[in-house]
Amino acid sequence: MTDLTHSNGLKQIVTFKTRDLGILDWFLTNRPSIFDTYQLPKIGKSDHFTNLARPAASSSSLVPRKLKVGDLRDSKWREFGQWMVKKD
Repeated sequence: MTDLTHSNGLKQIVTFKTRDLGILDWFLTNRPSIFDTYQLPKIGKSDHFTNLARPAASSSSLVPRKLKVGDLRDSKWREFGQWMVKKD
């Protein structure tokens, strides 16, 4: 698991026991600050706790850090290519 998490910049955000003996459930993300995780009670006679992960209260952390936009203007090369295709 260490190779997977380190090579992809992922972090395990479940830090509480998901079963009586330890952490069996994984929640991997590259942006751990945008999630809050909670341990909820067991359901019925299950030996697993319920996990809840939801977006953090601060919505500003959900905004992308950097937005890349390509040049969408019509280029002279495209115009020339269209002219060439139509030329007999």
